[in-house]
Amino acid sequence: MIARVRVLSLALLMAAVMAAATASAAQAASSLDFGSSPGVLTGVSESGQESFISVKSTSGGPSLFMKCQTATFEGTTQGQNITEATITATYGTGKGEFSEPQGCTCGGIKCQVIMNGCKYTVTTTAVAKTANVDITGCTAGKKIELKGAAGACALQIPEQAGLASLVGSNISAQEVTVTANVTGIKVEQAGGAICPDGAMPHTGTNGSFTSNTILKGFQDRETVQVTKHKHEYGEHLCGTQVSISAT
Repeated sequence: MIARVRVLSLALLMAAVMAAATASAAQAASSLDFGSSPGVLTGVSESGQESFISVKSTSGGPSLFMKCQTATFEGTTQGQNITEATITATYGTGKGEFSEPQGCTCGGIKCQVIMNGCKYTVTTTAVAKTANVDITGCTAGKKIELKGAAGACALQIPEQAGLASLVGSNISAQEVTVTANVTGIKVEQAGGAICPDGAMPHTGTNGSFTSNTILKGFQDRETVQVTKHKHEYGEHLCGTQVSISAT
């Protein structure tokens, strides 16, 4: 009887291990295949396609739309079948000062997007060519700020996880288009005349983000220190362009 129990326990253990391995394989069904390791992943908003963040009113008022004419993204990769990457984003063309022409507006009023060290961690899902995104790595006590000129609604986006979703599409051997249609974003409204939920501060998961971004891959040549949007970090310089594809 003891021997039978041991055999049964071993069988159950093996079944559990195989189930875990199968689940792990399923989670890794999607990946970004990269022609260099280490490498640099870059992204730029598709020509003519603005990046939109919208905050829907939960009280029946009008939604608030933030849009930027340009957005750029950069991250580093290890390995050639990428299932996770951390991305640094820059919205607009300036460094986060109102005196500079950033090309961003909030509710039609000139605004700036200050990342405050926040980054996007993109993780592939079990569905081919798709990924979810986390907002991570913000400077201690900081959040993403959407800060308008006088009269605009100030918004903050804190760290959060499991936002869906991003969908990749291969357009050449060296370019992938990523379409973002991310909903359920937690947004904190400071309160104001044009805030979607009125004059009182409000927090809700009523934000969404849409954009089309072209990704390219490069060899990682070297790193230099830069300051963008009041944040200093190591920027990786690109070497030779390499192949990239979403699977």
